[in-house]
Amino acid sequence: MAKDPDLKELVEKIEDIEDDTNELNVRKVGVYKRAKAGGYDVRALKEIIADSRRSRRGDPVKIAAHETTVQRYHALLD
Repeated sequence: MAKDPDLKELVEKIEDIEDDTNELNVRKVGVYKRAKAGGYDVRALKEIIADSRRSRRGDPVKIAAHETTVQRYHALLD
């Protein structure tokens, strides 16, 4: 079978991205450890970050409707 230089390049690029991702994840863990050592609730921080990302990416009307539905479900379970 003949070698495929395009495939090799793609694999190398993906490997580089994976290495970068792993490095960033190590850095992120360090920041969360620092937050925890500083007395912050890491779970709450993660929720705030998720909410922030959702609000930047999504349609505000859909986000509000979703939040209303979630609150209604919580009320039904209480």
